[in-house]
Amino acid sequence: MAARSPFSSSFGRKHAHFALLERPGYRGEISLDMNVVWLKRDVRLHDHEPLALAAALPEPLLLLYVYEPCHLQSDSYHEAHHVFINEGLADLDGRVRTIASGDGGGLTLRLGDAVDVLAALHALLPIKRLLSHREVGNAFSRARNARVSEWADAHGVSWTQCAQDGVSDVRHSELGSGLKNPALRTLVY
Repeated sequence: MAARSPFSSSFGRKHAHFALLERPGYRGEISLDMNVVWLKRDVRLHDHEPLALAAALPEPLLLLYVYEPCHLQSDSYHEAHHVFINEGLADLDGRVRTIASGDGGGLTLRLGDAVDVLAALHALLPIKRLLSHREVGNAFSRARNARVSEWADAHGVSWTQCAQDGVSDVRHSELGSGLKNPALRTLVY
């Protein structure tokens, strides 16, 4: 039996010039804010905790992928990454549009710095919650996440980062103090 989508078959209308998705419990009210699922490395429709959490909330939902120049231009980024990402995004967009039954639902793709993209979307329709997977990445990702966290705090946006795997982003310099805590010691070993 196929896994059931976290979405109902009823999806939303265009609002503020980008696709917003309606969820169960929608009663036709116009929401004054939205939730954003920021897709980073995981573009699955099923078994996606941030997506499932957002789908259960009453606010309109925007599915966002940001092509970030700092990643696209880095030495660790290869054209094969780009092809793989685009294939996954095209598949996810097709699945979401099928579920949306032609109501205009789909992914929102942007090119730019993540903070700038989020700020522009927030100016169109305030973001209430930002949901994503916690990303364990390179220095670009860590610096970007710190800036996004600062932006979210400054704008009253709640950012939920869901654990995706057992990998930690604790830096070696931070391990010394953590090893004194018995609970953390069991996680490290």
